[in-house]
Amino acid sequence: MQLRLSLILVAGMLTACGGGSSDGDSNSGTTAGTTAGGTTAGGVTAGDTTAGGTDAGNAGGGSVSQLGFVDVDQFDFGGATPDIELSAEFISSSSAISFDAITNEINPSSDICEVRENVSFLDDEEDIDFTNINPGNIISISAGETVAFTSPAGTFSTLNRESGFGFIGYNLELDSGTTLPADLTVDIPGDQFPAFSNVAVPPVQLLTGVSVSSGNVVNANSTFTWDAGTDPNSRISISAYTDFDFANLLTSTRTEVDCYVQDDGAFNFPASIQAQMGSFSATEVYVSRSNVTFLRNGNALLVVSSYSE
Repeated sequence: MQLRLSLILVAGMLTACGGGSSDGDSNSGTTAGTTAGGTTAGGVTAGDTTAGGTDAGNAGGGSVSQLGFVDVDQFDFGGATPDIELSAEFISSSSAISFDAITNEINPSSDICEVRENVSFLDDEEDIDFTNINPGNIISISAGETVAFTSPAGTFSTLNRESGFGFIGYNLELDSGTTLPADLTVDIPGDQFPAFSNVAVPPVQLLTGVSVSSGNVVNANSTFTWDAGTDPNSRISISAYTDFDFANLLTSTRTEVDCYVQDDGAFNFPASIQAQMGSFSATEVYVSRSNVTFLRNGNALLVVSSYSE
């Protein structure tokens, strides 16, 4: 699971086309649980970055109406180097979004879990519900012709703007064997979404040593272990879900368990989540590590995320 709010944009497009829900929940399945652990703390981390050539400002409080998401993904398929995917999406909301609430949901300081029942094939996968955004109120917007990634060695990659069906996005899968450089930054030229320049992409350690105590089947008593990260800002995402009945795909449902936890090397489902899971049994599980940076410019919030999975 990856807590990428850009996924709600897809739900918003489906809503506009008459599919999906417009009731403020990006998923039509029944949510059986939410937060496990204490409340989350506010605050953002911006690093040495600027937005549009001015101090971006990262104080908490107030609201935003535009969100930008820049993702750098590294997928380890057992090769010499991970596969890399770069992407960016930008949205505008017709209703105000609480700044503190959305940053807390994207990068909570406490472990959170959610059990989702009756999830259909058409619902988003690997995503905790976000209560602070109504997908029916958002539209896709442009941030310029290109989104460029640069390192001290020069230009690393450039993503071109693509549009269709009311959606605007930037995406590029790099050839296998490409190595992600250190000290990577991203530049957004600006359009409907404002310009951000020389934004540091947060580094993320490759995720290694992942193991599940229950073997190939995840249940309520499973213990997850991995090689703990050394960056206090990194988090671990865990998603497990039961299989669909593929013979009856459109009517079949499943149960998902999604958690976002501290990167300390071990995790057990909290007792409240175990109770909701019941006899849950899943053979598919995804574990990833993420590191997130927030940068604010007026009513626009930029979220830059790095993932290792």
